[in-house]
Amino acid sequence: MKDIIPTRDKLSRYKPEIDVHCSLCNYPAETIDHLFLKCPYARSIWLAVNINVGTILTHHGSFRNWVISWFSAGTNITFGSNITRQDINNLLMVAAWTIWKDRCSKVFQNINPNRLMSLDNINNLSNSNVQQVTNVIRPLQDIKWVPPDNDCLKFNIDASFKKETLQGGVGLIVRDFVGTCIGVKGIYIDGGMKDGIEVEELECKALKDAVNLAVKMKLKKVIFESDGETLIKSINEPDSYVHWMNQTLILDIKFLLSSLEYWRCVSVRRKANCNADKLAKRARVMRASFSHGSDLPHEIQVWIDQRLFYNELILINRMFLHQKKKKITQN
Repeated sequence: MKDIIPTRDKLSRYKPEIDVHCSLCNYPAETIDHLFLKCPYARSIWLAVNINVGTILTHHGSFRNWVISWFSAGTNITFGSNITRQDINNLLMVAAWTIWKDRCSKVFQNINPNRLMSLDNINNLSNSNVQQVTNVIRPLQDIKWVPPDNDCLKFNIDASFKKETLQGGVGLIVRDFVGTCIGVKGIYIDGGMKDGIEVEELECKALKDAVNLAVKMKLKKVIFESDGETLIKSINEPDSYVHWMNQTLILDIKFLLSSLEYWRCVSVRRKANCNADKLAKRARVMRASFSHGSDLPHEIQVWIDQRLFYNELILINRMFLHQKKKKITQN
């Protein structure tokens, strides 16, 4: 906090020739505030531990001021369920240290950060009491696909990207309240994506395409589902958590959404989004775009039928276990 963190902006004061771009998102200046608060990767980490960076910047103005507040008056306050200020501070310090560690791995070893692994490390190093209350790493999301209400359609979207070939795919599937597929779409993209943020860019484009399709179909009630948490958070909140180069896509999506009478954007786990994932991979692997209505090719119909059958088995199994547990309790 005494201006000793060796960010690239800091180092450039002594070595003007040094590259000052952020190593994680390629933003023009890697300052302390950018690296720990404004970088999309850092924002995604804070978001996962239930920290709203927009609120932090509004109240404290800088990363330095925020950190100072961690140790100000009220250090011994208890936050419920025996969680103390120290417990919260442990979580915040581990998260900040993880962001710095991931940055250094990228700079010195050219290793791209693995967000899920980093979140698991934060979870393991933080106080277990904090995990129980804040649900730090495992946000509550649907773990299986759930049909919409009977007057609504649900769009599931996903993206696929292969670094070695620089080729990507976007997948989209539309279903009604009984799980009947109304249509699917796959878009093949051959290069041209921004380096380092390809998957996020493709996810943004997938959602934009889905919303545009809903507008063209003149739908009244629509739900959009994606396993891209940062994307969904950027749509649902005033602040944008995606890379700054993708923020124009977010604005485009929000503009299109304003044309719909009712809409919701929901973050789900990958298992609940598997059909859209398969469609995206199909477009990428086949190197071809495609679009089908309710009359689907056999192999795509098999994916959907298998998933619906699997969901029914899970539901039946859970009901059986619940009844069995109930009988044991009664006895």
